[in-house]
Order: sequence, then C-alpha cells, then structure tokens
Amino acid sequence: MDLGVTIKRLRRAEFIGDGLGVYVGPHELGLAHLSKGLFRVGLQEAQSVPLPGIEHPAERRHVLTDAVLGFVRARKLGAAPAVLALHRSFAVFNRIVLPAAAADNLRDVVEYEIERVIPIPKAELYYDFTMRSFGAERIEVLVMCIPQAVVREHLDALEDAFLRPRGVVVSSAAVADFFYFCRAAVTGPVGFLFGTGGDVEFTLLTGQQLISSVVLPSSRTQGEGAIARLVARELTDELVGLGDVALYTSGPSNGTGPLMGAAPLLPLAQERMGAPPEFFENEEPAILPAVGAALGAVREGTVAVNLLPAEFRVGEEGARWLLSAVLFVVLMLTLVAWGVSVVARDALVQTDLDEELTQLEPQVERLKKLEAESAELRKRITTVAGERNRHSVDYLFDVTEILPDDAYLTTFRLRNEQIQIDGFARAASELIPKLEASDRFKNVKFGSPTTKAEGKDRFSISMELE
Repeated sequence: MDLGVTIKRLRRAEFIGDGLGVYVGPHELGLAHLSKGLFRVGLQEAQSVPLPGIEHPAERRHVLTDAVLGFVRARKLGAAPAVLALHRSFAVFNRIVLPAAAADNLRDVVEYEIERVIPIPKAELYYDFTMRSFGAERIEVLVMCIPQAVVREHLDALEDAFLRPRGVVVSSAAVADFFYFCRAAVTGPVGFLFGTGGDVEFTLLTGQQLISSVVLPSSRTQGEGAIARLVARELTDELVGLGDVALYTSGPSNGTGPLMGAAPLLPLAQERMGAPPEFFENEEPAILPAVGAALGAVREGTVAVNLLPAEFRVGEEGARWLLSAVLFVVLMLTLVAWGVSVVARDALVQTDLDEELTQLEPQVERLKKLEAESAELRKRITTVAGERNRHSVDYLFDVTEILPDDAYLTTFRLRNEQIQIDGFARAASELIPKLEASDRFKNVKFGSPTTKAEGKDRFSISMELE
C-alpha cells in the first residue's frame, strides 16, 4: 500500500464508525447506512419507503417516524451521526452579486441582503450560502433557504424516532457529495438530472461548488426535448456551454430513461464504495440523496452546506479522528518491534527477560486477583442497576404492545418519569384501562378531551412510570 495515499486518507478520516442518511422527498423516504473504516467506506443497507403526500401531514409524519425508528433500531444506529436531506422543492434559492470586498464579512452582508432577495422573512428561515468569484471585482453568492416550519416539522418527526441529525441539506448538495466522493479529481462543470415524482431537478456545479439548482415541474418536462431546452437555458444563464458540461442522471426521469445522453450516477461508486451488487442497479430516486447525506454524516462530504443553525447541531464527533491516528501508530510500532526482535534475539537478552519475568510474577498474581475482584463488583453493579437502564425506546415498545392494533401514536414524550402520548384510536376510552392494567404505568389519565378526526378519536394521555 502506498504510504503517501495512506497518510492522506488518515488526515481526512475524522472518525471510524457508522453514519445514517435520511432523505425526504414529496412522496418518498430514503434511508442509507454507511460504515466507515480506516481505508474504505461501505454501504451496509439502503432503503426506499413510499410517503403520503404533504396534503396528509398526520399520516406522512406517522409513516416517516415509524420507518426511521424501525431502520435505526434494527441496525442499532441510535448513537450514529445522521444528516437529513430535504428535496429541492422545499427550498428557495437566489443569487446575490456583491463587490469582492464583501467577502471579508460575507455572513453579515448576506444577513442584511437576504430579505431583499428571498420572499420570506429572515426570522422564519434556516439558510446557508456558497460563494464564488464573478469576474475580477465581484463575487456571486448562492443563498439556499428552507422555511423553519418545514425543517422543524421533519426534525420533530425524526425526534419522535429518537434521532437528532447534526445537519440539514438540500438534495442538490447530497447528490453532489455522492458525486465528488466518487470523482474527487473532477473540477470542471458538472450537471445532475435527478427525477422524482414526475419533476426533474437540475443541479449545476463547478470547481466542486454548487452554483445553480432548479426544479423543473412535470408539466414542463414532457419529453426529452423539453428538458433539454430548459437545461440549455439554465446553462446559458450561467454562461456555460452544453458541450462543456458532464451530465449525469439518477435513475429514470419522466418515464423516458436516461436523459440527454447523461451517464448514470450510481455505477460511479463501484470503485470507491463497497456495496451489494443490486445497489448499483437500483433506480429508486430516494436512494442516491440518502447515500449522499450519509456520506456527510461520516465526514466524507465535499459541498460545505448545512442549513441547520450551529446551536442545533449535535453529534459532531470531532475527537474520533484520533482513533485513525492511533491505529496507524500502533501498526508502525508493531512492525518496528517485530523487526528488532528478529535481529536482537540472543541468549543474553533471553536470560535477562527470564529474570525480569521471575521478578514480576508476584505483581502479576496480585493484578489477577484485583481483576477478579473488579469483575465481581461489576457483576453486582449490573444486577442492581439492571432495571434502571431501560431506555425511552423500551417504554415506547411497552406502550405499543398494550395499545390495540387500530390505534397509532403521533407523539411520544418521556420526561421526569412521566410519559405523554398523543394519537388516534377507534375508541380512546378503552385505552385507559389497558394502560392501567400494566405493571409499568400508573395514574393514567387523559391530558385533554378526546375529539373526532378522520373517523377516529384523537387522544392525549399522560401517565407515570411505576
């Protein structure tokens, strides 16, 4: 193995472990589990789940929470860092052209200018931006915004599944992270056509930086010719020729298959990412941005975009890069020690070692005794504290086991030994006796009057832990 390549890889490896990518589109959910080793990133599993449309918010949130909770629990990813990618249609993009001197305090300038170019009050937005040179004396800033209400709606659904992402990105950035992970050396213009639900998302990058992203609605993308005209117009606006752009696509778009001769994106990962063979043939549109989000979770992203404010980011895991360095040092020391032992093995050294071992035997026996005592203490502690180590997921499992099959939850909260659940049931009055009968809960009562919604009782119940 090339030592130079190894060192570069170690410098980039901030941690070794698992990462989770969650992509939410208009009608689909994508989930991807990546494992990052010292020299390889591997896809463990990717899954696509249909979602109800945004016109059915209660059902959509229920399906989203259940799917994420099942995926996380089955793979024990509760502590893994995660990144949420939202479809481009949830976001608003716009450009600001500024004097080059504005780069010195760019964030302050963008905060001042954003209300002029985005038709939503700044206080109601989560946003981020990228910057590139625009001639000799100007810069162009691409501002990306998502309404706070939209982001919080998805974060709350994930929090019900006990998952708190450390980043929120748009699907454009997630797909770009996937591409540059596979083709890190590409610096020229690159365009992506990403189809979902009949709409087509077109993203343009250059110099490994996002410079344009638009959603072409299905009503304007009937046939490859219509898409080609819209793409050509977008490239013209960016002063880029169609022949200068490498085009890629993800799965079938608009029912026509690969568009405009664009190359498929998924096969690019065959050399860089370990994955089951069927992954490279998957045409589900939700898979690719989920994998791109997971790459961001394991610190393999390239496009520096995160719409989540810094104070809400969790699970940075910044110190885990030390593990890679320690493993490398241990490997080098082991090789050196082995070489020295082969050369320096002689009778005199062996005699000295034997004498030292003889002197150390009483200390070794004492350490063995202490180790046995420590193991016995740990066993006692485990026995005493066993029942206190239950997690929120266990109590959620207890509740769902008790509730009838025609009931489902929209909210589960555990705080200060008290549980609150909200949801829908055929007959909410039957839930109180069932929960009271459990040896896990007491003082079960309705938190508010039940109401009728969609043919079922909407309920809110509070209870205490036994």
